Amino acid sequence: AHPAVSHATDYIAEHFRNHALSLATVSAAIGVSSCYLSSLFHDATGTTFHNHVRNLRLSSARELIETTGLTHSEIAHRCGLSTSRNLRRALSQAENRSE
Repeated sequence: AHPAVSHATDYIAEHFRNHALSLATVSAAIGVSSCYLSSLFHDATGTTFHNHVRNLRLSSARELIETTGLTHSEIAHRCGLSTSRNLRRALSQAENRSE
């Protein structure tokens, strides 16, 4: 993969719990334009930046749901989804897509 994509995925893995993470913040952090990173990211991974971040957040949330006694609100906050409503919506949408 392109070095910018490797840098971006590393940055995302470290920062996906921050609900303010965006394509703009990642592209600025690694020194490329948002449009360029978006295109490179999709070409290299087969998914969009947004979907990649959402999938990381949902994977982390599912793990916390299964392994902790945390509330959905606490889990949402720890996974970058900001509110339990956002967590429930994201989980529901992911389940609908997988059917």
